Amino acid sequence: MKNNKIFKISPSVIVCLPFFFMIDLRAAFMCGIIAFSIHETGHLIAAKIFKQKLNKAVLMPFGAVFIFEKTKCTSKGEDIILYSAGIIINFIAGIASFFASRVFSSNVYFTYLIYYNILIAMLNLMPICSLDGSKILKNILDIVFKEDTSALMCDISTVISIILILFNAACIAGGVMIITPFALGIFGLLNTLFDKKKIKKELQISKNGIVSIAEDMNLADVIKQYGASQNVLIRVKDKDKKTVGFFNREELMNAYNLFGYGADMRKIIAAKNEHTLHK
Repeated sequence: MKNNKIFKISPSVIVCLPFFFMIDLRAAFMCGIIAFSIHETGHLIAAKIFKQKLNKAVLMPFGAVFIFEKTKCTSKGEDIILYSAGIIINFIAGIASFFASRVFSSNVYFTYLIYYNILIAMLNLMPICSLDGSKILKNILDIVFKEDTSALMCDISTVISIILILFNAACIAGGVMIITPFALGIFGLLNTLFDKKKIKKELQISKNGIVSIAEDMNLADVIKQYGASQNVLIRVKDKDKKTVGFFNREELMNAYNLFGYGADMRKIIAAKNEHTLHK
């Protein structure tokens, strides 16, 4: 039976919880969760404004991760707001915690809340793949160059990640023992490699004009990426990489008229098989 629970707790929370209590980092642990949850709540508020559906919320050792399902196709400007919302609300929470710490000067929780909120906001401004900063910059570059800049964004992410690793090495050589830039750089390189593989797999158009996508891909994303291409044929594959259907641009637009942007390709394949997709 399919598990339809939206809110879930990662098993890693149970593993990490005793560690934080044993070394008396309860305040840091709790404030870290609060700050990360504040960040995701910012995205949640923006998503609700732009009619996005919350698909899953997972509590992690250092916060919560919200996964959204698009129910309509958003513009580049709206996407920038969506990805900026978490950063903005972290800055607001950090400033509010600072003023609260002036009133409750002996409360260590406010000190941690200031640190984590500002840290999360600053880290997410970094143009590194999988972080909000890269998604914000990509949408800005898409607007400026009037084309998809995923490959350029991967190159930028690679350069920034290498700079962070070299900066960390220079700090250690100078006697400053830090590890955050190194960890962030490795994180960036790994995610950049993953994104490059994903771009090559999902966005590469072969000579005969066929694009392969997964059957669980949302119609909003399919139309956003391929709807403007008149001569592209969409090949849908299931989780076993078997082809389960083909669609042209006209059929995608017919699917939108029937189901709206919220449907995934499985529903559209079923409609095509039942001969209800064409007008």
